Amino acid sequence: MLEQYRQKTQKNLWHTLPNDGYIHQNLVWHLEKAQRVEEIHSLLREESQTTSNGWFEAREKLGQAGGYITDISRAWELAEANWNELILPQVVGLQCRYALISASLNSLAANIPVNLFLALVKNNKLTPERGLAYALQNPKPQEKINSLTQLVNYLPPNLQELALQKALAAATAIQDESNRAKALSALADKLPPELLPQALAAATAIQDEWNRAKALSALADKLPPELLPQALAAATAIQDEWRRADVLSALADKLPPELLPQALAAATAIQDEWNRAKALSALADKLPPELLPQALAATTAIQDESNRAKALSALADKLPDILPQALAAATAIQDEWNRAKALSALADKLPPDILPQALAAATAIQDEWRRADALSALADKLPPELLPQALAAATAIQDESNRAYALSALAFGFSQMPAAELFPLWQDTLHKLSLRTRPDLLQDIKVLFPVIFALGSEAATAEIARAIVDVARWWR
Repeated sequence: MLEQYRQKTQKNLWHTLPNDGYIHQNLVWHLEKAQRVEEIHSLLREESQTTSNGWFEAREKLGQAGGYITDISRAWELAEANWNELILPQVVGLQCRYALISASLNSLAANIPVNLFLALVKNNKLTPERGLAYALQNPKPQEKINSLTQLVNYLPPNLQELALQKALAAATAIQDESNRAKALSALADKLPPELLPQALAAATAIQDEWNRAKALSALADKLPPELLPQALAAATAIQDEWRRADVLSALADKLPPELLPQALAAATAIQDEWNRAKALSALADKLPPELLPQALAATTAIQDESNRAKALSALADKLPDILPQALAAATAIQDEWNRAKALSALADKLPPDILPQALAAATAIQDEWRRADALSALADKLPPELLPQALAAATAIQDESNRAYALSALAFGFSQMPAAELFPLWQDTLHKLSLRTRPDLLQDIKVLFPVIFALGSEAATAEIARAIVDVARWWR
C-alpha cells in the first residue's frame, strides 16, 4: 500500500501526496507498522519548495497541525527506543532535531491556531505552566480568552483557577461591550463559585442594555443564592422591556421566595404586553399563593388576547383558589383561537361548580376546529349531567375530522353511563348523524364505538359490521 502511495508523490517526497482524507493522518502509523522507521525520520526532514518543513506545511494546510505534533512525538519515541552505543550519535541527533522542532513551535505559541497550541500541551510538548504563560502573552483579548478557556481542560487544578481569573480579567478589560458580553457568556459555565461575584459585577457594569442582558442571562443559572438579589436588581434596572423580560425569565427558576415579590413587580411593570406575558409566564410556576392574585390581575389587564391567553395558560397550574376569575378572563377573550387555547389550558384544573360555565364558553365558539379543541380538553372533566350538552355541541360540528375529534374525546365518558340514560342520547345523536353522508356516518360510528359496545357488546358490533357490508354492496 505504501508503494502505491509513493507513486502518487512528486520526486518521492511524502509531503507532496495529494489529500485523500486518510493518508496524511495515518502515514506515520503505516510506516511504523511496515518497520520503515528511518523513512519516518526522512519524512519529517523533507523540505517544501518554500523551504519550510514539508510535512508540517502539508498537515497545517489540511487543518491537521495537532496531528503533526503527534507525528513528532511518535518519531521522537521511536528514535529513543532500543538505542545502543553504536547508534547513539544518530539517536542524539534525532532527539535534538525533534526538540528543536518542538521549541520552534513553542516560539510561535502566541500566533499559532488554538488547536495546535492545545495539542502541544495535551501531548506534553509544552508544560502546563509554559502553556499558560504563552496563552497569557497573546495580545488579542478575545483570542486570549478563547485559548485560556479551552486550556483549562488540560491544566492541573492549581492552574485552572489562575487561568480563569486571567480570562475573566481579560474579559472585563475589553472596551467593546459586545465583545465583553460575548466573552462573559463563554466563560459562564467554567467559572468557579469564587469568581462569580467578579463576573456578575462585570456584567452589571455593561452600559449597553442588550449586551448587559445577554451577559446576565448567561450567568443566571450559575449564580449562588447570595448573588441573586444583585442580579435581580440589575435585571429590574434594565429599561428595555424586551431585555428585562429576557433576564427575568432566565432568573425565574433560581429566585428564592423572598425575591419573588420584587420579580413579579418588575414583570408587572412591563408595559409591552408581549414581554409582560413572557415574564409572567416564566415566573408563574414559582409564585406562592399570596402572589397569585397580583399575577392574575396583571394577566387580566393584558389587552392583547393572544398574550393574555399565553399568560393565563402558564398560570393555570397555580390557580386553584382563583380559578373562577381565571375562567372569567378566558371566557372574555373575543378571539376564538385564543379563547380555545386558554380554556384548554384551564380545563384540567377546573372544579365541578364552574364546569358549566367552561362548557358554555366552549360551546359558544363558532370556529369548529377551536370548538372541537376546547370540547376535547374538557371531555374528561365533565360530569354525566353535562355530557348531553357537550354531545350536542360536538354533533353540530359539520367538518368530519373536527367532529370525529370531539366525539372521540367524549365517547369514553358516555360509555360509562347506565344504559337507561345512555340509549336516549345515542338514539338522538344517531338520528342527527344520519343526516350527513355515508362516509361521514362511518367515521362517526368508528369514533363512537365505545358507546356502541357499552350498549350492545359483541352482538351489536357484529350486526353493525354486517350492515356496513350489506349497504356498501347495495350502494356502491
